Amino acid sequence: MHLLRFIELDEPHTLDQILSDAALTKTETESWRQSFSQFILKTDFLKNGLATYLIKEVIALGGNGTLFHQNGHQSKVLLVGNLNMYHRLIDRLMDQKVGENGFADLLQKQLINLSKCLPYELDCGCRKLELSKRTHVMGILNATPDSFYDGGRYYTHDRAVHRIFEMETEGADLIDIGGESTRPGSEAVDIDEEINRVVPIIERIKNKITIPISIDTRKSEVAEAAIVSGAHLVNDVSGLRYDAKMASVIEKYRVPVVIMHMKGLPIDMQADPQYADLTGEIYQYLEENIQIALRNGISKEKIMIDPGIGFGKMWDDNFVLLRRLREFKSLGYPMLIGVSRKSFIGRLLNLNEEERLMGTAAAVAVSSLKGVEIVRVHDVKEMVQVVRIVDQLR
Repeated sequence: MHLLRFIELDEPHTLDQILSDAALTKTETESWRQSFSQFILKTDFLKNGLATYLIKEVIALGGNGTLFHQNGHQSKVLLVGNLNMYHRLIDRLMDQKVGENGFADLLQKQLINLSKCLPYELDCGCRKLELSKRTHVMGILNATPDSFYDGGRYYTHDRAVHRIFEMETEGADLIDIGGESTRPGSEAVDIDEEINRVVPIIERIKNKITIPISIDTRKSEVAEAAIVSGAHLVNDVSGLRYDAKMASVIEKYRVPVVIMHMKGLPIDMQADPQYADLTGEIYQYLEENIQIALRNGISKEKIMIDPGIGFGKMWDDNFVLLRRLREFKSLGYPMLIGVSRKSFIGRLLNLNEEERLMGTAAAVAVSSLKGVEIVRVHDVKEMVQVVRIVDQLR
C-alpha cells in the first residue's frame, strides 16, 4: 500500500520547506507559490508510469506537480491543487483504470476524510456524542498538587466534585479527570497514589452527572480502576506507548480512547524537541499508534486522536500545528485538542497562566474552525461561548 499525505499550504515558507529537496528552479518555485492555501499531496515511491501520468493530469486540471527522489523505475511525487481538483483526478484514474495496488482507492479515502465532516458518533456507554454536529467541550479536572495551571486548586475530593458539577452546569460535554501532572519536567506518580486521587472522585459523581467521564492517565492499572469505578473513556497522553497493557484494558472494557502524540516523556519532553518534518512525524506516530489499537481489538469507532499541543514541541511548533490541523483529518478519526492556558500562549503574549484566557479563546476558535471535534479546556463557561459562535459561522 502506498503512503500518501495531504499537506495544507498554510503560508509560503511551508511550501519552501516541502520543496527544498525537489531541486526546482526559481521560476518553477514561483509557479508553485501561486498555489498558496491549497493542498500538496506527497506520495511514497510510485512506478514512473503512474508518477508521470499523475503530474500530466494534475497540470491539465489546473494544478502543478513534480517528481523527486527518483530511484530507478520509481519516483516520489509532489502534487498541488484544491480539493475539487483531487476529486476530479480520482475520476480520471477510475475512468482510465490507471493505478496500482489500490492507489486511487486510498487517495479517495483520504479525500473523503479530509474534505467532509464525517458522521462521528462516540458511544461512551452513558451517552452517545454526535461529534460531527458541533464542537464539544471537555472540562479539565486536575486532582493534583502540581499541575501547571490549577495544581492544588481541586486537590481535595470535595473541591474536585464541586468543580465537576459546576463544569457540567457551565455546558461541558465531557469531564477529563487526571491524577498525575504531565506538565514539562514533571515526574511519574506512584500508581496507588494516582488511583487514590481519582477513583474516589469518580465514585462520588458517576451517578450524579449525565455527561461522560474521561480518565486522563498513561497507566493501565489506573485506567482499569477508573473504568471499574465509572469512567467512560481513556485519554492517554502517551498514545498507548507508555504502558504495553493499556490497549488490552481499553479493549476489555470496550471504552473509547484518545491517542495523543508526545515526543519523549513529561520529565524531558521540552529539553530540545526537534523535528525534520513536524506534521509528517506526528502524522506517522498517530498512524502507527492507531494500528497498535486496531491490532489489539479496539474498534475504529472507539478511537480519537490528539496531535499533542505543548507535549514535546518547540514554541513555534504549536502555532504550526494549529495552522495545519486539517492535515490530520485525513487519518479519518475525530480529533481532540488541548490548548488551554498553555505556555506557547503565554510566551507570545508575555502573560502568566492566570492571564491567558483570551489567548486560549483565540486558539480554541482556530481549532474549532479547523474542524476539531473536542476542545479540552479549564474555562468551560467561556469556551462554550467561543465554540458556539464558531459553530454557527461554520
